Amino acid sequence: SGWRENHVYKLPSGEVVAIYEDVTDRKQAECALQESEEKYRTLFENAGEAIFVAQDGKLAFLNPMTILITGYTEEELTSKSFVDFIDKNDRGMVLDRYVRRLSGENIPRRYDFRIIHHDGDLRWVELDTVLIQWKGKPATLNFMIDITDRRQMEAEKRRLEERLRRAEKMEALGQLAGGVAHDLNNVLGVLSGYSELL
Repeated sequence: SGWRENHVYKLPSGEVVAIYEDVTDRKQAECALQESEEKYRTLFENAGEAIFVAQDGKLAFLNPMTILITGYTEEELTSKSFVDFIDKNDRGMVLDRYVRRLSGENIPRRYDFRIIHHDGDLRWVELDTVLIQWKGKPATLNFMIDITDRRQMEAEKRRLEERLRRAEKMEALGQLAGGVAHDLNNVLGVLSGYSELL
């Protein structure tokens, strides 16, 4: 029920000798490794977030979601410096964090910045990054999601909250003015009554 490999040798005397080697353990290890690689490949290729390795200022390895989020082809993404895809207002911050992480400094793993989509639009992304070794050299393993819609909803929420605060202030002023007018009317009514009596 195991695996065997046959090795056939011809001796100088002309006799043929067959040696059977039990390779069950090796075959089971190969199958386990292949199964493990297939699982990780499936996870990597079907992940709902961009996954990429950045090394020497470029993207060295990336999944299909990276292409979908950025709009660029794999060739475009791997042939240029990754800062070329970042909004000019955020480039310095992202590059500074990248260099500090590579030097081993302990800085926050997660942060937001804007990228330039292939169509020219700016998109907000959230990056979660860790230091790794890739092909014997330091690199970062990055997980990125598009948070543009979330950012727009947060901005809209802040705008609506500000409008509500202004409306509440106007309503309070209106109530105050109405109260003052009512009190003034009461005082004027009394004065008007006295003037009629006089």
